[in-house]
Amino acid sequence: MSSNSTIEDSKNTDMLTRSCSDRSNDRNRNAYSNREKCYDRLKQQCDNAMHELMILRRQHGETVQRYNQTRTELEYYRGQNQVVINEIEQVAQESSSFGSKLAADKQILNRHKQEDRAARINTMCIYVHRMSV
Repeated sequence: MSSNSTIEDSKNTDMLTRSCSDRSNDRNRNAYSNREKCYDRLKQQCDNAMHELMILRRQHGETVQRYNQTRTELEYYRGQNQVVINEIEQVAQESSSFGSKLAADKQILNRHKQEDRAARINTMCIYVHRMSV
């Protein structure tokens, strides 16, 4: 029995050694696997960040292009606006000038009407006076 006991002890020791060795290998394998997973995760994050950076650069370029186009349009419409403002000011001055001229012409017309009425009345008075004589 002692020989069986020794064989069993030897098997147990061998199993224990293998078990510890397997655990050590598992730990090493797990550590390598963990490092590999960590590397893969970091690489994926880096790839995602680089992709997002590329998209943001493209969007920035498009935004700058739209800004420049909008700025060009703004300058064009500012110029057009200034032209219209100048035309409005000119029309306002002409209108004011025409208003003053119209007022002066109305005075002249009223004076002529009064003179014409007075002349007709004078003519009628002379006619009536001659008829009565």
